[in-house]
Amino acid sequence: MNDEWLYGISQWITYPAAALLIFAAAELGCWLGVRSLDRNKEQVRAHITTIQSALLGLLALLIGFTFSISLSRNDTRRELLLGEANAIGTTALRAQFLPEGHGATAIALLRDYTDTRFIYSPKDERPSREKGRPLLDKLWAEAVFATGQDPKSVSAGLFAQSLNDVIDFNEKRRIANRNRVPEVAFLLLFGLSAVAAAFTGYGAGLVGTRQRVPNAIVAVSIALVIMLIADFDRPRRGLITVDQQALIDVREALAK
Repeated sequence: MNDEWLYGISQWITYPAAALLIFAAAELGCWLGVRSLDRNKEQVRAHITTIQSALLGLLALLIGFTFSISLSRNDTRRELLLGEANAIGTTALRAQFLPEGHGATAIALLRDYTDTRFIYSPKDERPSREKGRPLLDKLWAEAVFATGQDPKSVSAGLFAQSLNDVIDFNEKRRIANRNRVPEVAFLLLFGLSAVAAAFTGYGAGLVGTRQRVPNAIVAVSIALVIMLIADFDRPRRGLITVDQQALIDVREALAK
């Protein structure tokens, strides 16, 4: 189960709220800048500009870092899914060489197991595990039986080897789906974005400019980038998900 509360909240709630937070911070900073007693001091303006540039640079660095992590992990999930699909397909082909009757049983079990790989829940992965694990145990029992019948059988050994790959990919994908950008990184992004927006607004207030439209555009832009990072980091929900076509093709092939 997922223990991170932010991951369980819909992105259609979180990121509009983040945009409003950033916009409110910019407006608050502008309001304070307009009423500051240091408005006419050039040194104060220069100092605020320096801090503003440093915060924006730090924000850009943090966004780039988290984006790279989420994109890399999304690519890893895609590669693991393709590897699992290939392992299931190879196991099904090798099952045809098992003793009479057991090959058909193994293929049927593989077909049922493939179906469990489409059982998704954003908050709980137990339904897929509870349905898939007994099927893997039955498949392994078939491999043990085939090997026991003829310990020197090459086909039985190859079937057991590819089935072991299927079991390995099951665990690798489970870990990869749980391996996400830490929640604290997103909280830091939200906080730093608000602080940077506040200093930007404060600097604008010092020079007597207050433009809500640019502040709103900046707030929405930053929130959308953070939303994109989180979308890459959520393999089972959102607009960007891991393509299941490889598993779909394998399931259709097993159904023939």
